[in-house]
Amino acid sequence: MGFLDALLKKSGSSIGRGGEGVDPDSLPKDPKTLQELAFQKKAKGDAIGATSLALEAAKAHKAAGFNQKAVAVLKSAAQWDATRAETFELLAQTYLEMKLKEDARGAFLALKKIYLAEKKGDDVRRIEAKIAELGPGR
Repeated sequence: MGFLDALLKKSGSSIGRGGEGVDPDSLPKDPKTLQELAFQKKAKGDAIGATSLALEAAKAHKAAGFNQKAVAVLKSAAQWDATRAETFELLAQTYLEMKLKEDARGAFLALKKIYLAEKKGDDVRRIEAKIAELGPGR
């Protein structure tokens, strides 16, 4: 039994595939622990569950004022599950807070592709408006 299994058994949580059963209240609040749990889930082959934990870790990093760490975790999560809109939405917002417009534009463009694939017209128009707000690129 590894660290992840012991922690989840102790908390009574059952993080299943796809993040099913993830109760944010039962997860640790420490961003470093959440980040480590995400990487352990990924190592076990559960990319979707790892992405759920990585999002929680990124939110905790942001709440603690560590936007650069949040970006690093979100980039990993984006590689693990490139179809999850929430990851790119949070990544783009974090870039905007850091005043990194070109990086935010890249995240918004990836998000637009996801919404186009899901045929979500309203979300596509909302993202296009955000990209237009950023102004012309380089």
